[in-house]
Amino acid sequence: VSTQSTGGPALERNTSLVELNLNSNEIGFTGAFYLAASLPLNSTLRVLRLVNNNITQDGADCFYQNLGAPGFRSDHHNTSLQELVLKDPSIETGSPTANDIPQQVLEQIERVLRKRRIPEL
Repeated sequence: VSTQSTGGPALERNTSLVELNLNSNEIGFTGAFYLAASLPLNSTLRVLRLVNNNITQDGADCFYQNLGAPGFRSDHHNTSLQELVLKDPSIETGSPTANDIPQQVLEQIERVLRKRRIPEL
């Protein structure tokens, strides 16, 4: 994924990728920031997996805002993403690359995503 001026032109221009697994790539805050910034212009990605990437609350907050957090003003929010996997319960917090994100933040993101999921029949 390119991280040029707008933070992810490859993901912004994507028209076919529906699932992206970037687990264990140690992208940290910078990578999370650029990926999150590219989401509002992406309309096809449904699943993004980012477990074990040194992402902290600040990085998770970037996703929350770009997914349409209540009270966050923006002309564009991503509306296609249905699943954002930031934490694996089997990986202990404090592990060198574990995402250290408070449960409350994960739950906020999940509430935003849950509203856009299509119920299974």
